[in-house]
Amino acid sequence: QSGTAGNPITFGAYGTGAKPVLSGFTTVSGWTSLGNGVYQANAPTLSIDLNLVTLNGNIQAVGRYPNADAANGGYLTYESSNGTTSITDNQLTNTTNWTGAEAIIRKYHWWNDRVNITSQSAGTLNYTLDSEITNPFIYLQATPWPGSNGFGYFFQRDPRTLDQLGEWYFDKTNKKLLMYFGTNTPSSYTIKASAVDTLVNIGTSKFININNLSLEGANWVAIRAKDSGNITIQYIDINAIGSKGIYLFNTPNVLIENITTNNILSNAIDVYDSNASNVIIRNNTITNIGTIVGMGEQWTDADYKGIFVYVQDGGLIEYNRLDKIGYTPVQFQGSNFTIQKNFITNFVSVKDDGGGIYTWAGSNPPLYTNRVISKNIVMNALGAPLGTGGGVITQGECIYLDDNTSNVLVTGNSVANCLNRGFLSNSMQNVTIDGNTIFNSGIGLGINRPSWDSRLVRNNQITNNIVFPMNSKQNNLLYWNGQLNIPTTTDIQTDMRAIGTFNNNYYRDDIDAPFDFYYHTSGIFVDPPALDVSQWKTFMNQDVDSVAIPKTSSYPLNSLNSANLVTN
Repeated sequence: QSGTAGNPITFGAYGTGAKPVLSGFTTVSGWTSLGNGVYQANAPTLSIDLNLVTLNGNIQAVGRYPNADAANGGYLTYESSNGTTSITDNQLTNTTNWTGAEAIIRKYHWWNDRVNITSQSAGTLNYTLDSEITNPFIYLQATPWPGSNGFGYFFQRDPRTLDQLGEWYFDKTNKKLLMYFGTNTPSSYTIKASAVDTLVNIGTSKFININNLSLEGANWVAIRAKDSGNITIQYIDINAIGSKGIYLFNTPNVLIENITTNNILSNAIDVYDSNASNVIIRNNTITNIGTIVGMGEQWTDADYKGIFVYVQDGGLIEYNRLDKIGYTPVQFQGSNFTIQKNFITNFVSVKDDGGGIYTWAGSNPPLYTNRVISKNIVMNALGAPLGTGGGVITQGECIYLDDNTSNVLVTGNSVANCLNRGFLSNSMQNVTIDGNTIFNSGIGLGINRPSWDSRLVRNNQITNNIVFPMNSKQNNLLYWNGQLNIPTTTDIQTDMRAIGTFNNNYYRDDIDAPFDFYYHTSGIFVDPPALDVSQWKTFMNQDVDSVAIPKTSSYPLNSLNSANLVTN
């Protein structure tokens, strides 16, 4: 039940000693051989949609085909797709019929669909979004996306996929757990699986404090609330969770601080409601989130992300450390929101076209105001090209303002080793990028007006930044206008001069294409020659006080890789 403003109800440790452990795990034993290295055990208490199994304390992926260590990272390729209902792989035959299995289909760099195979005809797989998933804690489920021809997929959750130590399959009809041990003896291992979907269910109660506990083994969520409010969660350890660590829906006035989360399969902290307000997430350590492809698909925008906060007004994310995040470490939506003094590293390794710090607005964006991204360190955007039609293009950004983002101050941040862009924006307006250092990134400043966005890039300020490429093929800045002649015909120079104010920046000049730009006009692609710093100043008729870092052997190109940077 609820507490009150002056007298909240607190759940926590008392006395001295280690934190109390709330565990959803049960130990699975009594294995019998099915042959070919596969064993089964009766498991009547396990969650019906089991997503969490450990072997000697290590989370195990469900069986998949092809295996992750096979060619192309374990992805098959589909040559064509039919909307959101089927894909066709010309190399697939009816030798193995995968009806009833799940498939993970990579649709875009930023999206996988988890689907149920309803029928197969030669290489055509018909599917639906997996209706058997009955997660009661996901309130905003996505719908399938159409496929991208030439992208990848694989099968999972089928007993025929079991061929590597620890791979498992749960027969929910007969409540039996199958696992591959090969020539090993099952009794040599401790196998645990989740028998509890949620550990702490606040429900609609308000004025609740939870502190000094250790939570493990929830199949879906460690701490959950819906239509609640005034929740404080402090000094909690959350480890080995099948979907989300903390999931608060339609819940204003939230404080989450001094939390450690590790080995969560989809998302560490998710606070979602466009009408809620006043959310503070502070001083948390978040590691190993969404790092197993196929195990984190719960069909919400928070999948494979570290901290996801969507509020109407009033957000603060500060002093957090995020490391090894499968997709986006920090995503925020809302007005009066500050992201500051966080350390973020090693991300977009399972999906990409995401950013270390990310926000977006969409085609009909709400007018968010007063948003600040300040004094963060963001490094090592790794990229996840496997299964994306060729497997070589990476889309890892450090700070990413997507789809018509407005009214953001990006200041005092240090970003490094971003395979694609240190800073990326799509159709930004009223954005200030001031006093940042962008080091060793494919493109330092990426500014786009994509063909699918209606707004022009206008009223921005790019000042007092240091852009320092460490590879001759990197750029200080790249601009793309995907529809130059819309809404009115103009020329590229007039368009670029109207982007905003450039001045007092430091750029490297001894690279192949210091300033590059291209555009589409009436459907024709145009790629003019790149500019050096002096040419850029003349072309833009601004940036006059900016400095070209002199050519010198003190800054040798191609001499520093990300491994050296991390070490040093």
